Order: sequence, then structure tokens, then C-alpha cells
Amino acid sequence: MSQQWVVEELNTQYPERWVLDSFGEDKIKEFDVHVGDIVDVQYSSRSTEKDGHFYASNRPWSVIKQSGGTTSQVSEATASPSA
Repeated sequence: MSQQWVVEELNTQYPERWVLDSFGEDKIKEFDVHVGDIVDVQYSSRSTEKDGHFYASNRPWSVIKQSGGTTSQVSEATASPSA
């Protein structure tokens, strides 16, 4: 199972957005992110090569939920079973 979610920077004139990918039911349960959550996220950017094409992904390794509007907010989240 995997979950893909979008985090949007808060309190900036031109907010950045990042798509993050959580893989495995254990990570999805550990992070427990939902639309509207205010979070601080630490992640690793990676890429995978297959047949001469590169695929980028951002994998979170720490997600801390906040009570107020600090750094970023989850704006979309979708889960899907692994193929």
C-alpha cells in the first residue's frame, strides 16, 4: 500500500508545494496524515532509473503534527494499494 500527499508551505507570499510518497502500511499508520493537518516534514529526495527514464520521488522519514499554522499543511492525500 502507498499514500501520496501534497504539502503546501504556509505563511509565504509564493508558497511551494511538494508531493510526498509514503510506502507501506506501517508508515501510513505512523504518519497518519489527513487533509488540513499542519505538519513539519523531513524527507529525502530520490530518483529511480528504469529503461533509461528517471522517476523522482520524495520520501518522508519524519512527520510531526503541529497545533498551529507553522510551516506546511497537507492539501491533498490519496492512498492506493501496491501493484
